[in-house]
Amino acid sequence: MPALISFFKKAATEDRVLAAEAILEKLSNPSTKLYLEFLEYMLPFFTNLNKEMQSEETRIHLLHEKVSGTLKCILERYIKRDYLEATPLSDVQYKDPAKFLPLEEIYLGAKPTAALSGGTHGLNDDQIHNIRLRYLEFFIEAARQIYLWFPLKSHQLKNLRVLDPKVVMGKTIPSIAPLVVSFPLIVRENEVNELDREWRLLRNMDLSEHAGLTASQFWHAVSQMRRGDGSQEFPLLSAFMKNILCLPHSSAAVERVFSQVNLLKTKQRNRLSRDALCGLLHAKRTLTDSSCYTFQITPSHLKWMKKEMYGD
Repeated sequence: MPALISFFKKAATEDRVLAAEAILEKLSNPSTKLYLEFLEYMLPFFTNLNKEMQSEETRIHLLHEKVSGTLKCILERYIKRDYLEATPLSDVQYKDPAKFLPLEEIYLGAKPTAALSGGTHGLNDDQIHNIRLRYLEFFIEAARQIYLWFPLKSHQLKNLRVLDPKVVMGKTIPSIAPLVVSFPLIVRENEVNELDREWRLLRNMDLSEHAGLTASQFWHAVSQMRRGDGSQEFPLLSAFMKNILCLPHSSAAVERVFSQVNLLKTKQRNRLSRDALCGLLHAKRTLTDSSCYTFQITPSHLKWMKKEMYGD
């Protein structure tokens, strides 16, 4: 804050910038410091949540938990604790004043609370009351946006937690059936029992060597497990989980793929088929760490060089 004031004071007095004078006037207002300190405390909750959406790694199985945690952190600042603990998060009446804490008990963050309790702010009671009301409005709007855009009651998102290696190793979920029911088109009806059997067998195995893996790495490792005859030990379960891991959740990786598609579909080749686009994307990904003159051709590449690869 002092650095900002010094910067705009110089711009206003030496450079004669009119906009700087207006900003300096606002910065000199004692309430501005309280607002900025409040935002300094609150904004990381939203930026950290946004980072979950920007992850290169699949995080969809953690999405419900992360969003619910952020929402509860917001609600507990102005909602009565007894009501919040006794009510499902998706059913909280976050706009009902009867459920609010007294205005003086609303938690504002460390710095604003210290400034208001220490009497170092230089504001009168009416100004403090108005500031607290603005804070309350911020909390209510933040909660409204989360309730508006995120399906907290979605059983599909809740059940996706079985993708988490920690959940598998924790043995807290006895059956995978609830998740299978949420995605009926992925598994045939006659495979459900075998899929559930594989799940129960996996959760009772010693998986400590896979404890540090991400969800994608873990389920790939599961797909590589073999029986004594060399066949897959968990063929249905690993295939099912890999299909679930393909679900997008507005991550940066998905946005980058769409950006690459837009770059590939130029005016000269704007009618590329889906197969052609997929082929170009795979080729681009394969060449990421090499170039056209350093790329190593392997026997597996040559095996695919057949006339059938071009279709009709």
